[in-house]
Amino acid sequence: MFINHHIDCPFCKQKNKISVEEEDRGQLQIKKGNEIDFTCQSCHKKEKVHINNIYAEPSKIIYIAAIIVSILVTVLFWNLGFIITLSFGLPMLIFLYQQSLARNFNNYKIRR
Repeated sequence: MFINHHIDCPFCKQKNKISVEEEDRGQLQIKKGNEIDFTCQSCHKKEKVHINNIYAEPSKIIYIAAIIVSILVTVLFWNLGFIITLSFGLPMLIFLYQQSLARNFNNYKIRR
């Protein structure tokens, strides 16, 4: 939810989004094995891809939603003194959390 998982097609080199619910490659390996079936969304070729080729990126939608919520909180609580902490702290915390989730997924590699 907080991060998107992508894989590059070995044939056409296009970036494709895939759905992965696991937090790291170890859990993904336990659930689906070392290789997963993959169909490219642009060239439509089927291939088995090793799970080390999957990489995670922070979700831009979640980050934009956090910015919108912080703007709304800023407008609602303008008269309070700690408003600057709320307006800049919430998006920064969510961004850092997304970065740590993506980094944890990308750093954990499976032996081939």
